[in-house]
Formats: sequence, structure tokens, C-alpha cells
Amino acid sequence: MKWIGFLLTAAACAGVGQWAASQIHRRVHLLECSISLVEILKSQLSFTMAEPAVILREMEEKKALKDLSFLAVCLHLCKQGTAFPVAWRESLETDGLDPLTVKDRQILTDLGNVLGSTGLQGQIDQLNLLQSRLKSQLEAASQRYATNGKLYRSLGLMGGLLLVILLW
Repeated sequence: MKWIGFLLTAAACAGVGQWAASQIHRRVHLLECSISLVEILKSQLSFTMAEPAVILREMEEKKALKDLSFLAVCLHLCKQGTAFPVAWRESLETDGLDPLTVKDRQILTDLGNVLGSTGLQGQIDQLNLLQSRLKSQLEAASQRYATNGKLYRSLGLMGGLLLVILLW
């Protein structure tokens, strides 16, 4: 019975390390999806010049953006009559974006403020700027995952083994 407790303790610590590493990886993935979102928005604006809510409805089916859960929330709020900028801001407060930093969320908030606020060329220029900011965030997150991802997994496992040894 004692061994089972030791095994569960080590497994729990290893699980915490794995969870911490997966949070960093999730941030990288969400930033990649956000960059894809900006790219799609630029092309949709260039070709259709549609309103942001209409573009969101069209993007709802894209598999590349399924992990951006706030898009569905924003679309739902727009269908209920909420103005797009307000719906965008409120949708960014969803739980699915927890791995994102404050700076990442601010860039996404700025994205919502840009859409529909100026002329076509102004929006595209602003989207290019936001896309470059997202890319720099992605580079930093990727580097952090490369350096800390293995570290967190190893620390979780080693911490569990240390705890088992101390409890022995």
C-alpha cells in the first residue's frame, strides 16, 4: 500500500510538470492561430470589404481557427445585438485563453479595435502591424517552450522522486 502511495505521489508531481509544459505549448499554438486569424482577416477585408461580424460568420467553419474559442463567443454576442468592438472585448475574457499573457491579450484587443474603425488600407496597415507584434510574441513563446518545456517536465518528475525519497 505504501508503494502505491509513493507511485501516485511521483505521478502527481510528474503530471504537474507536464501540465506546466503543456500550458507553454498551448500559448504557442494560440499565437499561431491568432496569426492565421489576422492573415485571413486581411484577405477577407481585401476581397470582400465585409463587416467584421460577417467575416467572423464565414470563418466559423475554418478548422485552423477552432482553438480560438473566443471567436464563437464573439459571434454569439454579435448575433444577440452587441456591437462588434464590445463583443470582441468581452469574448477575450473567456477561459480558453488562459495561457496567453496580458501582452498577447492586449494585441488581440487592439485587433478588435482596428476592425471596422478606418478605411480599408488603414485596417490592412494596422493588421500588418498587429501581425508583426503577434509574430514577435510567438518567437518569444516558442523560445520559452524550447528552453522551459523540457525543464518543467523534468522538474516535475525529479520533484516527485525527491518527495518519494523524503517520505521513505
